[in-house]
Amino acid sequence: MPARACPSAAPKPEYRLPKSRSFLGASRVWLHVIASDGLMATLQPILRQLSYVETLGEASGPSDLKEVYLVDDALPDALELCRALPPSTSKILASKDTTFAHHRRCADANIDALIASPVGPRELVDWIEHFDARSSDRRATVLIIDDDELAAEGVAALLTMRGIEAEILGDPTKVFEVLDRSSFDLILLDLEMPQVNGVDLARMIRLNRSYLSVPIVFLSAGGDIETQMLARHFGGDDFISKRTPHGQLVRLVELRVERARVLRLLIERDGLTGLVDHARFVERAAQELARCQRTASECSLIMIDIDHFKEINDTWGHQTGDLVLRRLASALVSWLRRTDIIGRYGGEEFGVLMLDTPPERAAPVIDSFRRHFSALDMTSGNATFRVTFSAGVANAREAGDVASLIAASDAALYRAKGAGRNQIVLANAVPGTRSEPTETVPRAETPKRKAKAKALALHKSQTTHTRQVVTEVE
Repeated sequence: MPARACPSAAPKPEYRLPKSRSFLGASRVWLHVIASDGLMATLQPILRQLSYVETLGEASGPSDLKEVYLVDDALPDALELCRALPPSTSKILASKDTTFAHHRRCADANIDALIASPVGPRELVDWIEHFDARSSDRRATVLIIDDDELAAEGVAALLTMRGIEAEILGDPTKVFEVLDRSSFDLILLDLEMPQVNGVDLARMIRLNRSYLSVPIVFLSAGGDIETQMLARHFGGDDFISKRTPHGQLVRLVELRVERARVLRLLIERDGLTGLVDHARFVERAAQELARCQRTASECSLIMIDIDHFKEINDTWGHQTGDLVLRRLASALVSWLRRTDIIGRYGGEEFGVLMLDTPPERAAPVIDSFRRHFSALDMTSGNATFRVTFSAGVANAREAGDVASLIAASDAALYRAKGAGRNQIVLANAVPGTRSEPTETVPRAETPKRKAKAKALALHKSQTTHTRQVVTEVE
């Protein structure tokens, strides 16, 4: 009897991705949303407040964007859907399930982020900024401190081949001059040097708060376990032997740099807006001021303050006030160049460093943005209102130190406030010279404002009536 042929297994049907809705904002993230109607209804006002605009009918976005998918776990086969997404994309799953088993299933499905559903604006912004930072086009920078010039040049050449900028410092006694001049993602430090050993130099570097977050990786031709532990104890983050294969050495540096960037983003960024925080902004301002003095280049500092922000909080609530701050931050990032430095200085005040730009060129850019921002609709529930800001512009070349630079910009800002708000004032401008305020910008209606308007209208009416009586008598 002939053997019965075994039926061949049917090929697994290819998973067909459901249609997504795509959004572009100020960041380099192209956000694709695959969600139920309920989650989409929650997301749309959040994305609108973050200045994200839906891209209708576009099959692909700009090539330099990082594609991120936000998937609703309430959809059937949500995990299978995530597995079917292109490997080059990042995946966020919005889910109500917080169990260990669900976390394991998400990890198995190569999901990059798990956020609570319904989605909150702050958590979504944090993850978008995280993926934006990972797709940064800024080249990583490494400082190599080694008295062995030949060895240092060999390591630098390997890093350069992988797209990492490397600067060599052969004299460790000049380390603080170099660190004050430039920012580095990582320091590669030789353990044995004649002027000072690597462990002592690491301890000296860690004495300065500005360098606490910069990872230090020791390079050495030898070094026993006790020496390695001592190096780590006094500020070192890792220890790499100079005998490590070249490919592995470079990869270890790349991984360290990537991790350092993520941690620095968490440490040095304002938690609400994602901009650099006060301390980091002042530090960058000092660095740019030193660069201007050294190279005779131009730089403008702009201090921006939202008009009547307390009134916004009192009328619409602090959550709406937070959304206004995020909206301004997002719009600034979108409007300005990637080389410009934007920070949250404190409260409703923001700082902008426009590099290689004198105040005469910086002021029109900020003024155009002022007009743009004052025309944006802010929403709170079913209500809509608009917001304005005032700004002061100062020239870095006219300041002796960072404190006087900030003071000059602040003084110009307060002149703008005193002149009626919603305008730009240059620190060195002739008094009375300023940008024209936007003609009409609806503001939040509070009971206090309504009462004041009513009283003013009554006063005008009485004044008009009195003038009419006087005219009749005359």
